[in-house]
Amino acid sequence: MTIDEEKQQLRATIRRLSAQLPFRYREAANRAIARHLLALPEYRSAEAVFCFVSAGREIDTRPILDQTLADGKMLCVPLCVADGIMELRAIRNLEEDFACWFIKRHRDRVDDLCCDIAQHLRGANTIWPTYHFEYKDRRGELNQALKCCNKLQDELQYIAESLPADKNKYMDIVLEVEALFNMIKALRQSDNRFLKHLKD
Repeated sequence: MTIDEEKQQLRATIRRLSAQLPFRYREAANRAIARHLLALPEYRSAEAVFCFVSAGREIDTRPILDQTLADGKMLCVPLCVADGIMELRAIRNLEEDFACWFIKRHRDRVDDLCCDIAQHLRGANTIWPTYHFEYKDRRGELNQALKCCNKLQDELQYIAESLPADKNKYMDIVLEVEALFNMIKALRQSDNRFLKHLKD
C-alpha cells in the first residue's frame, strides 16, 4: 500500500468514526470548546485572531469567528493557494468576504484537477508499450489520474459541506467522478495483457 493509499484509508476511518458520534455530543463539545477558548486571557488580550473555517463534521468554529468580529478584533482565516501553501485572508464579514474568495479558490481547484486528470489520461493514451519502461510510464500516468480523481472527490465533498447549498446537486458529479475512477482502474488492470510481450 502506498502512502497516498494509506492516507485515503485513514481519512475514511476518521470520517466513519466521526459519523458515529451522537449529534448531541458534538453540539455540546462544540459549545464547550468555543466557551473555553473565548474565555482565555490570550483571546481577550488579542488584537487579531487566526482561525480556520470549519466544514462538515469538524469542530464548529462559527461561534468563535462571529464573536471575534463582534469584539472588534481582526479575523484572519487560512486560504490554500497551492498544495502545501497557505495564505492569510482578513475577514470583515463572514457572509460576503469568505464566500467570494472561497468560491473562486475552490472553483479554480476543481478546474485544475479536471485538467490534470485529462492531461494524465492523454499522456497514458500516447503510450502503447513495447518495452518495460514504456509500460511503467503508462501505468504512472494512470496512477496519477487516479490520485487526481481522489483529490477531486475530496474537494467536491469539502465544497458541499462548506457552502449553504443543496448537497444532492453535487451527487451526480461525485458519481461521474467515481465512474471515471473505476474506468481508469479497469484500464490499468487490462494493461496487464502487455506484460508477456514486453521487451527489456
